[in-house]
Amino acid sequence: MATFGQLLGTWFSGENLGATLGYLLAIICGVFILTELYTIITQKNEPDLVMMFLAGVFGGIVQGITRDPLLAILVALCWLMIFSLWTIRESPVWRELMLASLISYVVVLIGRTVQRVIEMWVAYKGYDIETYTRWGLTGQQWFGISWNIFIYVFFILCIIFFGRRFFLVSRLTSPQIIYLLLFALSYVVLYQFSGDKGIPTFYYGGIDQAVADRLLFGSFGTYEIMIVTNFLLYLISGPLLHLLFGVKKVKDERVLGLVEEVRKKLGIRSKIRVGRVKAPILNAFAYGAFFDKRITFMSRELDDFTDDDIRGIAGHELAHSQKIHTFYLLLISATTFAITKALALPATTLDYIFDPNVGFEFLWYYLYNIALLGFFYIFVRFLEGRADKITMNAGYGKALAKSLVKLDGFYQGIASEMGLSVYLLTDKQQTQSERLRFLGDAGRNMYRNYIKPNIAENFINLVASHPKSAYRVVALTDQEKLRPFKAALLPFFLLIPILRRPFLKDLHEARHKASELINETFETTHTSKGIKKYDTLSHLSYQYNYLLNKEIIAISKIDKKNIIQGTVTKIGVSKQITSPLLLKLKTSDGLKDIPTSDYKVFEMALNQKQVFKDGKIGVVSEINTEEKFSFKAKFIENGKEEEKELRVPGIPITYFEGIVGKDILLLQKGVTRLAHLDKIDLDENSFAKSKLTITVENQTKIISGEKFVISFKPFDIYIKKGKEKQQRPLLESLKGKSVSLQTKDDLDTLLKGKVTDVAEDIIKVKSLDEETEVNIKRLEFLYLYEDSIKLIYKPSISFIERMLMRMQNRRQLAYIVP
Repeated sequence: MATFGQLLGTWFSGENLGATLGYLLAIICGVFILTELYTIITQKNEPDLVMMFLAGVFGGIVQGITRDPLLAILVALCWLMIFSLWTIRESPVWRELMLASLISYVVVLIGRTVQRVIEMWVAYKGYDIETYTRWGLTGQQWFGISWNIFIYVFFILCIIFFGRRFFLVSRLTSPQIIYLLLFALSYVVLYQFSGDKGIPTFYYGGIDQAVADRLLFGSFGTYEIMIVTNFLLYLISGPLLHLLFGVKKVKDERVLGLVEEVRKKLGIRSKIRVGRVKAPILNAFAYGAFFDKRITFMSRELDDFTDDDIRGIAGHELAHSQKIHTFYLLLISATTFAITKALALPATTLDYIFDPNVGFEFLWYYLYNIALLGFFYIFVRFLEGRADKITMNAGYGKALAKSLVKLDGFYQGIASEMGLSVYLLTDKQQTQSERLRFLGDAGRNMYRNYIKPNIAENFINLVASHPKSAYRVVALTDQEKLRPFKAALLPFFLLIPILRRPFLKDLHEARHKASELINETFETTHTSKGIKKYDTLSHLSYQYNYLLNKEIIAISKIDKKNIIQGTVTKIGVSKQITSPLLLKLKTSDGLKDIPTSDYKVFEMALNQKQVFKDGKIGVVSEINTEEKFSFKAKFIENGKEEEKELRVPGIPITYFEGIVGKDILLLQKGVTRLAHLDKIDLDENSFAKSKLTITVENQTKIISGEKFVISFKPFDIYIKKGKEKQQRPLLESLKGKSVSLQTKDDLDTLLKGKVTDVAEDIIKVKSLDEETEVNIKRLEFLYLYEDSIKLIYKPSISFIERMLMRMQNRRQLAYIVP
């Protein structure tokens, strides 16, 4: 009988390792599901985490059975997409995007499944894997077909759902996508006329065949035909894209005159054809061969472009045309074909459809293509940086930078960093308040990227052809630290730990110039009163009002040794959208203005009693501002006084005392309800031992602090279907309050404003001078900014959620978990 050690050796041997890891993943995810099921059954929580772990179970089982990681990942992703599609089934646009994604992934899943089934059947029967076919195709061909067509399936479905608009408003797509579609179509046509043996190869006399098979144009076959096809598509790209995008000729004298001015300034001798397409965005693209230069503007109306918008955008796009960058891309494509032929690899992934004897595993070939793409990526970014530099040298750098700020104002919402604005795929037109808020959000987000670049955003940007607009704007300003080419590769540099620090320093130093330009763009668009309106819409100062006349600690986000102590004497709005909110502090060195964009702010004072993240109550006994911020607090534990050094400030006792007699929130059994805090009896040493008297639905209860986790503003509140009666008092309490609403019709962006009325089925929200009616049945989430607390019943919190809470508490208090 085998010992346990022998069993382990068998399970984790090279032959069985893949299957063992798959089953282990399924078991671990299954255990997590059991921990989540308790809260779902007893507290009626949403099953989102269970569905995520269920994907792990499905993927693990598939990995265990097939030992195919790709198939396991595809199964898990498809399950998550099915669940996501169900949850957003009532949300237009997102529903269609998810459906298109799901169908395209299912195509790949089917192809991979057929391949694995064929391979397992062949292994069982002892057939030859190279020659065995099913329905006329080998297993690898089945997968090759599915992998090659899934992206086209996605685009075709998006065209069906959204029409041309999808290509016009998405940063993920461009004229190059059309080239890709036509390239694939031409390849299919060539194979259809080539017969059963595939595309023939012609050899020239005098060249050894072994050399010809490795040398580009040493013979004439698939590689060379693809290069010639690419070149022919390039030659006719002007009229072809003109037709496909539905471009209309521009007759506006102002636009034509400005384009002509830019053409002369750039030294372009040939004529420029100017067109336009109607789209809910301000942008443009250049296309056409070197002898057929064209530029097309995208907007609802040409009058939406200012003169500087046209100069800046046309300068960049025509710089691409002047330096024939599209032709350079053709040369790079030819170079990749030359490398591929020299290595005797398939010409394209499409070979895996038509050639049953490719002889090279598809996944390895795909990884090879990713490596080539890395080289291609650097070159494309170089061309973008070069076009920006040419525009800058021509005197249009500032105009281009301003247009980039405005362009970012259109891309707001969940998918904005992926270059997709769901809002732009609808027929809605932005209101004046939305235009103001979106441009303000774009300016603030750009500035945040100069202070502390977001790692996730930079990683996502790697798949885009253009660098982040924030970095391009910096490069286009009058400074020497970050020039256009360096800025083009900045997302890559900022992801490498050894390079991040010096480039971060450059961003910090260059941010002032960029900030001036962003602020000027916002003020020009929305006047000097725009920032006060933005503050009203975004509830910024409203959220900081509780700090008035309070002692605070302000820690610089750039230099953590720069720490300021003082009392807030005024909360004001600045003249800069990049730093719209200022706290005026009375310090030992006099009055100082602290921009909240540059500083982390905590309410703290010596001898102040606070509740800390673990629920313990202590007194701040010492504050260290000499080096990195830290402080000491005294606690009473087991009857003895202890002093501990801490780095995460707590919440002052005075905050809790200030909300007595006010409304609070209570989350229990998956429903957030309105409650009233009648009284709070705080224990001297622990919030867990404190007693809270609350009234919920006309019932008064005394509850213990140890049974609840406390969260703070802003509060996100899920409006649960079927619980309208329990949440009705909460909705009625919104009248007169500043809120943000997320509806099923608009998951991508929020409606922000002040609630003016709550009727039986309607909530009325006023945003500046605009009033919007929201159907309560279409409401998904609401966000509140009141000075209050949310009590979260501990049995409602799953094990995973508790771990996430503790992670969020590592650097700044988000929850008190007694």
